[in-house]
Amino acid sequence: MENMSDLRYLEVDVPEGFEPMTQPTKSQNRLRNDRIQILPVEQRDLVEVAKLIYDAFPPVFWDEIEDVSKRPPLAGRCKLLAKHLSPVLQTAGYHVIKAVDADTQNIMGTAVWMENGQHSGFPTSFGGLPEVTFPTHFVPTTLRDDLIGPLAWDRKMKWSQGEVKEMYAHHTPAWTEELRGYDIGRVKEMGDRPHWYLAPLCVKKEYRAMGVGKALMSYGLDKADMADPPLHCVLETLPNVRPVYYHLGFVPTAEHGTYKDTQLVRPPKGHLGKS
Repeated sequence: MENMSDLRYLEVDVPEGFEPMTQPTKSQNRLRNDRIQILPVEQRDLVEVAKLIYDAFPPVFWDEIEDVSKRPPLAGRCKLLAKHLSPVLQTAGYHVIKAVDADTQNIMGTAVWMENGQHSGFPTSFGGLPEVTFPTHFVPTTLRDDLIGPLAWDRKMKWSQGEVKEMYAHHTPAWTEELRGYDIGRVKEMGDRPHWYLAPLCVKKEYRAMGVGKALMSYGLDKADMADPPLHCVLETLPNVRPVYYHLGFVPTAEHGTYKDTQLVRPPKGHLGKS
């Protein structure tokens, strides 16, 4: 991985309502490597992970995909999102990880990497568009709320219809459309090529620009680079974070998303500049 210390990033425009552009890590602020532990997320971590996800995106993002008149207070939404994430921990293809401060044992950040390489067992027609057939190795975006039935998570977790309804009662159609659109765009870009996919990556505000995000990124990038042959990596990003990924070799794809996010792809190691 490249050294990101003390480097300037390409300036990008950030829409109103979003945080200022993420700044590169300065060497004097970087945590020592042995202080950042990358570990699997456990069931007991999920409410904190859900809070990290909510904090990582600006209110304008959530106001677009949640019904403000129906949603419970933040603590309640975090519990519902944690419940949705529970079966993800037990489903092949998902790597749900956390960055832990070795000195304090605090969770500093989290990420979900999806390994799209071998037959996943997921249905190939859950995408929502008849002209899109998903490859047999495709692993869908973690936070989609239309996965419960197709992936049988309700039966696996023994959720009642009432529990499922409660989890998603405050979601607007935009929630499903937004996340399903990411998967459809990914299929259009990658076809049946195996790849690693990142969604989401979140770092607590007090630990940002300290190398935590890079450690969470390295988990998937290193696995993609060590594969035989090396694999692409794909993600969507908010505009304020985009320069970080440009610096790591990601470039915009043709399926580039909306004003507030961009789909990026990182070609396999040794093939930068090619796709």
